[in-house]
Amino acid sequence: MDPILLGVFGNLSIVFAFAYLVESLVEMVWGTLEKIVLSIFPGIKPYWTADLRIAIIQLTAMGAGIAGAFVFRFDILYILSLFLSTYTGQIMLTLTPFGMIITGLAIGRGSNFIHQFVGKFFPPKDIVIDENAIQSWGGKTVTVDRASINLVEPKVAEDIVKRAAG
Repeated sequence: MDPILLGVFGNLSIVFAFAYLVESLVEMVWGTLEKIVLSIFPGIKPYWTADLRIAIIQLTAMGAGIAGAFVFRFDILYILSLFLSTYTGQIMLTLTPFGMIITGLAIGRGSNFIHQFVGKFFPPKDIVIDENAIQSWGGKTVTVDRASINLVEPKVAEDIVKRAAG
């Protein structure tokens, strides 16, 4: 595999992991702090609404995401530019503070949001199997007689065709 693509997908994996950690740890920390604060100051309970709790958690997650993006120099727009450079031959963007802020905000939204964003630009491709040939475009879905099978690797597709023909 192309070293640039390995770097792109390696960085995206780290961004996913970081987003998951931020999402999980912020909720855990605020859940614990909420219990402590409400036990020390029971008078604020009427003012402690679900909306306030969600807003505090979201702001904390966004702040943690932005801080982490700067510390680890995550810029998903730059990573996307690296991916596209394997096709165009040139890197269109540089690493920027704006890109890191946008990435940090996305990290703060959580790993599911990052997954949806990446899915828009790196859609899964299909491996189509027919009786005469196996055509692979690097994806993990195989279509055999209108049925889809998820694969770990395309080599499994060859075994399916052999069993179907034999």
